[in-house]
Order: sequence, then C-alpha cells, then structure tokens
Amino acid sequence: MIMLQIKILQENQSYTFSSYFDLPYETDDILREFDYSFIKTELYLPRTDKSIDELLLVKEKIRKILPLISLSSETARRETLVAPVLLEIIAICNCQLKIEYPLRVSDRLKGTLVGKIHELSLY
Repeated sequence: MIMLQIKILQENQSYTFSSYFDLPYETDDILREFDYSFIKTELYLPRTDKSIDELLLVKEKIRKILPLISLSSETARRETLVAPVLLEIIAICNCQLKIEYPLRVSDRLKGTLVGKIHELSLY
C-alpha cells in the first residue's frame, strides 16, 4: 500500500522555529519535510563522581513544587523547570549563557534558539 504524503510546509511561506509548534502535525511529519526522522530514545549525558549539592537542592525544590503548579505552556515549563537548572549549571561551571541566539538557515527554518551555553572555564 502506498501512502500519500501531505505537503505540510508551503513553498511561499516563511517559518520561524516557534511556527512549527503552532502546526497541527506530529514532529515526525514535520521533520519528514526536511528529509529527517525523529527517534525517541534515552539520553545518556556525561557523569561525574563529584557530588554537586547545589543541583541536588534544585532537584528537591522542583520535586516539591511540581505538584503545585500548572505546566500547560512552553513558557511555564521553561521558567519552572529549565531556567533554575541552567542557572545553577552556569554558576557551578562558571559558564556564560546566551538566553537568545538568532539563527537563519532558510525561510523555512529560522528564529531564535534559547539557552546556548558558552564554556568559559571548567573546574
């Protein structure tokens, strides 16, 4: 059986990164427009044996407040979950954080990325 692919992106339309979140399509359908695919998998990040008490405190605070707040928007999730962790990481690593990072690949892929960390020095 051959499945017809629906054209999601319009040729004469300009799109920003946030435009894709407004589209009523699944992530894998949108990525197919760029000849990419989407795979959900567990992410393994580098580990350290060093105890980082500051992050444990942030983790505990988030665990306590999570049942008490609504995370129904991307802004709510960013401000409540992502920002506190990023701020603690840049303090620990003595890094600089660019909150907004403009990027333009084409009219179909442009906008502002959030949260790019620049390494200044590590322990």
